[in-house]
Amino acid sequence: MKKEFCNPFMRKDGREIKNRQEWEEQRRGYLDFLQCGLYGNMPKWGEPAFGEVISQKACYDNRAVREVVKIRIFGKEHEGIKVTIVRPQIGERVPVIVWNCYKDLESCPIEEEAVCERKFAIAGFDREEIAWDGEKRGILEELYPECGWGRIAQWSWGNSRIIDYLQTSSFAQPNRYLVTGHSRGGKVSLCTGIFDERVALCHANDSGCGGAGSVHFTGSRYGMGIGDCESLASVYRDFPYWWGENLGEFADGGKEFPIDAHIMRAMVAPRAILTTEAYGDTWSNPYGTLAAWRASQEVFSFLGCPEHNGIHYREGGHGFLEIDWRTLIDYYDMCYRNRREKISAVYFPRDWKENEDRFDWKNIRLHYGWHYPRQETGSA
Repeated sequence: MKKEFCNPFMRKDGREIKNRQEWEEQRRGYLDFLQCGLYGNMPKWGEPAFGEVISQKACYDNRAVREVVKIRIFGKEHEGIKVTIVRPQIGERVPVIVWNCYKDLESCPIEEEAVCERKFAIAGFDREEIAWDGEKRGILEELYPECGWGRIAQWSWGNSRIIDYLQTSSFAQPNRYLVTGHSRGGKVSLCTGIFDERVALCHANDSGCGGAGSVHFTGSRYGMGIGDCESLASVYRDFPYWWGENLGEFADGGKEFPIDAHIMRAMVAPRAILTTEAYGDTWSNPYGTLAAWRASQEVFSFLGCPEHNGIHYREGGHGFLEIDWRTLIDYYDMCYRNRREKISAVYFPRDWKENEDRFDWKNIRLHYGWHYPRQETGSA
């Protein structure tokens, strides 16, 4: 078993990173590895965004508009995907929550509050219109046979094509997108947040291994090694088509996966990331997710944005609940709208003391002995 999280500040030649420019160089190396070793390669996209509104109606006593837009993310010559957008009628640009969903699109449980009172737009879509959740090959394999990419990367690529369209709209605030998803959708959101810098807040809910859950450290609310958690081997065995063609080299134990979730979430910095978890969702690795969060905090602190690394736990099991949605919009407002006093990076529904009997936070091991380096004077 791995003894500690790898040091994100240590370069391959053994020298320590000292400033932001060197971190960006390190980050580019991690991006290359994630495409090669985890997701597969995502193609560049140069075509302009094209969408057609196919239905539109007022809702919530004319305080909002609900419209269905067909966005041709595969090019004008191919059928597009339907995106349902609910936006406030206020005549100004607002941040947009881009929500990758599964099959039947259900409305957000706090949709009216989020749109009409908190002034967000919500753009939801069925990710299986982008790529089938199975081994069946689809249009993206036909268009880009050289990529060797899995469904997580394909859905994430589709996420970004929807953002391309939203950038051309009259209601979306540019580069103020929140990407969100649950379970495998949370893995998709993390991938999008890593690769698309127009994302202001990346939100992964109960995302497990390949998402915010640690690859090397697993456990339940009761401690490390306790409970059955999703692993690299199990997620590749059950869903090999989610991943790039090279992940099998690591999933079968032949090679050790060289990074972990702490680096993946740190790659979103200095933009914001929030992971929402459940105490009872052992499969999603609540222990390892918290351990990875603590290690990633070193990078956010190094970059001067410690409050942009959020984590939230609630009672219950695997699900995308009202409290998860409300935490998402609250956290965005704290990070970008200054609507509440800034808080520490840990965001709990109750105070620290009340949570002690739910998760022994103070006794969570750091699983790393390194800390962020002091930046050189005058560094960018």
